[in-house]
Amino acid sequence: MIISTRKKLIDAIRKSDNEELLEELFQYVSHENDLHPSYRLSQDQKTAIDMAREQYEKGDFLSDEDADKDIESWIGE
Repeated sequence: MIISTRKKLIDAIRKSDNEELLEELFQYVSHENDLHPSYRLSQDQKTAIDMAREQYEKGDFLSDEDADKDIESWIGE
């Protein structure tokens, strides 16, 4: 399906003489690609994520309400 959509888009672009539209499409596609960069995590980051997942699975986390209470108590100190 992506190939079909891509072909349709390419055909429409080739047929278009509307410079403003083509510029807008280019800006959109350029921006869209910038929004999805690939991330490379360090080993320390991967380890921290694994530890956080383990904590979550064990139920070792605060609810929103408990976190709000902790923050309120810190602010009040």
